[in-house]
Amino acid sequence: MSLEADFTQLIMMLCPRITPDVADVGTQTPYVIWEQVGGTSLRFLDGTAADKRRAEIQFTVWHTTRGAANALMLQIEDLLCTSTATLQAQPLGGLGAGFDDADELKGAVMSFSIWGAR
Repeated sequence: MSLEADFTQLIMMLCPRITPDVADVGTQTPYVIWEQVGGTSLRFLDGTAADKRRAEIQFTVWHTTRGAANALMLQIEDLLCTSTATLQAQPLGGLGAGFDDADELKGAVMSFSIWGAR
């Protein structure tokens, strides 16, 4: 599996609604969106690609209250950072906050450096 498939499968244990980039209008809360915001491409001296890569992934949890969004994000942090079978994750900072004017949802944002399968 890919790095994205691996972390999606993990997070689905906590929240079955996870999608890249943006959720559909009317998606039931809570839900998680993720975006790749950078990373590192590893190449050997002969130019061939390594079987692992590092991605910087930003996750945003959307929920009806700030407390609920933060709580789910902290559970996701614990899960990602302790699940070492297929990937290794490290937070790149603490919780950030978000607000969606259109539907008045509260967001919790956190970025991670994640090593996993290419």
